Amino acid sequence: QVLPSGVTSIGTNAFYGCTGLKELTVPGAVVSIGNAAFQNCTGLTRVNLPEGLTTIGEWTFAGCSGLTSVELPDSVKTIGRNAFENCSNLTSISYPKSLTTTNGYYGDSDRNIFAGCTKLKSITVPEGVTTLPAGVFSGSKYLTEVNLPSTLTGISNYAFQNCTGLVTQVLPSGVTSIGTNAFYGCSRLKDFYLPDSVTSIGSYAFQGCSSMERVWMGANVTNIGNNAFQNCSKLTIHGVEGSTANTYATNNNIPFSTEYFELEEVVVLSGLVTDGQGTGLAGITVSVWDTKDGRTTDVLTTDESGAYRFKAAVGHGLNLYFYHTQYSFIPERLIYTAASGENALETVIGTKETLTETDPSEFTYTAIDSLNGRLTGYTGSATEIVIPEVIEGHTITSIADNCFKGKTSLTKVVVSAKVTSIGNTAFQDCKELNSVKLPYGLKTIGEWAFGSCSGLTSVELPDSVTKIGRNAFENCSKLESINY
Repeated sequence: QVLPSGVTSIGTNAFYGCTGLKELTVPGAVVSIGNAAFQNCTGLTRVNLPEGLTTIGEWTFAGCSGLTSVELPDSVKTIGRNAFENCSNLTSISYPKSLTTTNGYYGDSDRNIFAGCTKLKSITVPEGVTTLPAGVFSGSKYLTEVNLPSTLTGISNYAFQNCTGLVTQVLPSGVTSIGTNAFYGCSRLKDFYLPDSVTSIGSYAFQGCSSMERVWMGANVTNIGNNAFQNCSKLTIHGVEGSTANTYATNNNIPFSTEYFELEEVVVLSGLVTDGQGTGLAGITVSVWDTKDGRTTDVLTTDESGAYRFKAAVGHGLNLYFYHTQYSFIPERLIYTAASGENALETVIGTKETLTETDPSEFTYTAIDSLNGRLTGYTGSATEIVIPEVIEGHTITSIADNCFKGKTSLTKVVVSAKVTSIGNTAFQDCKELNSVKLPYGLKTIGEWAFGSCSGLTSVELPDSVTKIGRNAFENCSKLESINY
């Protein structure tokens, strides 16, 4: 669709819900596009925007799930909140050099420019940009990488608030100020290095950075706002003895060290999961365990081509585990040490299980709410079962106490992908059970859950498990291996 050359603006809701619109060229005279102008144009795969465009309204391209890439002209000065919300296939977008206002809605992490853009992992801010607008990336929880230019001098208020995908963020050497709430709620940030150019840190700037262990503040920092590091329970502040950083740490009961550090070199690692015939497997969960840090640092999902990528520090040992209820994998685990330069990981082969989902009518359940259900029993006679993800419109998220207790004919169970808890004695006395496949996302295994399952020889526990009840595997007399 090419709009007439005389058009200078596109109004609110102008093409809202035009699902048949596939490609759009906006005339060069257009300076503004109104709120929701192209919202829910799900068939739109390409949009050509002119240099001279200055304003993109709220929800303008929200729900345009066909868009994979957007080139924003450098003339754009204002982008409204939720402008690209739920553009679920968007993988790249350019950053306009003239951008000054983003109208982010700072009180809600799901009400911002890129909310729901699940595939948008990286953005590069071009050279020449000196400051980030307030709230520009706020709530962009799927972003894992933001490359900042050497010309940048300020991080504005709320700029990275609730960017929970960021593990590290490098600041250019010319940055002088960190705004209020700038990195508030960035719960995965671990170490943070403030260049010596920084003089002020705003209130609540790093509040809720619950994984942060170290921050370096040089002697030039003279102002630190209220609660700048509140709820950073693991934090040690590093800096110069007698400095403002030292005083702040003492007054706020935060450990202080004069040990200097710089951020470790971080590299990108990439891998592929295929069916062995060259076809990529989408939707495979990849869990990354950092052996040096002793924690899970990433949980990823492969894209349509079976590819995945993540960051790690050079020299850190990594264990990668692969999960999907319908596949088994060779190898079951990748062991790798991150190195400088390109890091291409061994291709993992997924083999589809021969079992299909067991008939939902053979199970009983109770509704937890209008969307979720708890599995309470099995009335069928099959020896191998795949628990269904959905029964009568309810997603099964838990397995109740005693659900399969004493089902001695069961030999194999595949637990559905959305289950987060297995109740007490859920599989107790299933004496012939020799194979159980647990999903990534499972958090709790109850007391005696697999007690006296004497046929089990090995169990693979997903890294998502946070609690195992007492006697959970009591009297599993043939159990030879179980991971921690």
